[in-house]
Amino acid sequence: RWAEIIGQARQSVDFLKDQTVIRTVLDILQ
Repeated sequence: RWAEIIGQARQSVDFLKDQTVIRTVLDILQ
């Protein structure tokens, strides 16, 4: 049970990092 929660939390963190990277790239391109 805890493993699932921790796994989802890690995925969420990775997703947020990806969004930050995407925003940074878009800002650079503009």
